[in-house]
Order: sequence, then structure tokens, then C-alpha cells
Amino acid sequence: MNTNIEELKYLIKELEKETLEPKTIDRINELFFSFEREEKDYDAILVLTSSAIKRVEKAVEVYHQNPCPMILSGGSIFPKDQMIEAERFYIYAITHGVKEKDIILELKSQNTKENFLYSLPLLKDKKKCLLVTSSQHMMRALLTGEEVKKELKMDNPQWIPCPCYATLVPKNNWFKESTAKKIIQGEMERLIKYRLIRE
Repeated sequence: MNTNIEELKYLIKELEKETLEPKTIDRINELFFSFEREEKDYDAILVLTSSAIKRVEKAVEVYHQNPCPMILSGGSIFPKDQMIEAERFYIYAITHGVKEKDIILELKSQNTKENFLYSLPLLKDKKKCLLVTSSQHMMRALLTGEEVKKELKMDNPQWIPCPCYATLVPKNNWFKESTAKKIIQGEMERLIKYRLIRE
């Protein structure tokens, strides 16, 4: 996960090329697709909601492996049906066997930093939290989570990354898809913008 702003700027320029060099593909794979869940011992699940239904599908899958409290964080509204992201994920979760008593809705956040600002107080007694988000979003999410923990003067929970792989950013051949390249480029730009990568 170690990188810096100069490397991100270099990779953003490389992503503008039609054909990527193997070393560029390898480095981006390392940065965005190398998060694999190893630990199975966790006492909460934090799901960063979005329009990507695969995030809640992954969260439900891991919940059934180890039932524990699940926070669905996200207050953005879908324009089509005016439903809040976390509410939509809630309906999916209870429909697929997650107990209502195990779900906590966080409905105020509008971005990744707010996901953590509003969710971390709900996790103050937890030691290890499974963090569920899209693979390309995971690095920024982990860094944001650590930054917010410092702001709130919290030591726990420790994050266990649990990525899901979005349809638009296929793990093994994202570099062949212009949409996937643009999504990854956008993540790199946000990392620079949020100043989470320290030089």
C-alpha cells in the first residue's frame, strides 16, 4: 500500500495511454487488487455503501460465516427512487438472511471520510472490524479510516480489508476496459486530493 503523490501522478499519466506497460499493470494490481481477507476473527462489519450492490452481497456472505453487528454506512440518495444507499443495502441484507437486530444504519454520510466519522463512534467497543468496499476503493478507505481514528483519538478497531470486485473493474483484465481505467484513475486523483498519501 506504500506509495506517494509522485508515483500516483506518474500512474495517472500512464493510464491515459491506450496500451499499458506490464510494470504499470503490475503496480496498479499491487495497489488496488492485493487486499485479501486472511483473518476470520472479527466482531463487526462496516459496509461503505454505494450504487455497487456487490458490496452488500459480499457483506452478507461474510456475515453468514461469522454473524456479528453490521453497519451499513451511506446517506446518498438514488435519484430514481429517492431511496438512501444504506436503506437499499438494508433491504437486500434482511432479504438474504441477515438478522434485523444485527444491522445498524448510518444515514448521514455523503463521502468516505463521513462514512468513518459517523460510523467509528458506533464501533468504539470493537477490536477488529471487517471493512467491506470495492477493491479499487479499498486503499483510500483504509487510509481514511486510519486518519479519522487519529482525529477521534481511537486505537480500535483494527481494519480487516474485505474487498468485493465491481463489475465495471474486473480484477484480472481491468486494463483492457476504458471505463475501468477511468475509475482507477479517479481513485488515484482522490488519493492526491484528500492528501492521504504523505510525501
